[in-house]
Amino acid sequence: MFKKLLPVMIAVLVVITLILIATYFLWDVFMNKDKTTDPATEAISSVKHVTPKPPSAAKVKSLTVTLKDITTNLATKNKIIVVGFAFVLENKAAMHEFTDLEIKVKSVINQTLADLTVEQVTGSAGQDTLKSTLMNKINAFMEEGKVTEINIPNIITQ
Repeated sequence: MFKKLLPVMIAVLVVITLILIATYFLWDVFMNKDKTTDPATEAISSVKHVTPKPPSAAKVKSLTVTLKDITTNLATKNKIIVVGFAFVLENKAAMHEFTDLEIKVKSVINQTLADLTVEQVTGSAGQDTLKSTLMNKINAFMEEGKVTEINIPNIITQ
């Protein structure tokens, strides 16, 4: 009789094992829907509730480099621009690197302005475009830190 029950017992154990395995995988699929494997999504969700503390005015002032009265021709014929910039940098090392590379920064500014027309630099949209273009070009060669903000305290087009 034991020999007759052995195949039935093995079949029952196999069926139970398959049911348990299927249950485990279904549980894993349905209960972990909110978890993603995308690292970017996980990074965003991990810092969703974190609010950054804005830097103090003294810290911003200590990390700001000012370039006054840069004058150059615009792409528009017989038009010039006189503009000043205040660059806020990420840290002290970036500030020192920026001051060491000031000639290169001025060259990038002159080249960028020479490609623009009066219409492209006027208005808030034009200034925002100029600031973002300069930030991208300058951050491309900065190694110790980055420019975090560019302010335009004065701008005159003639």
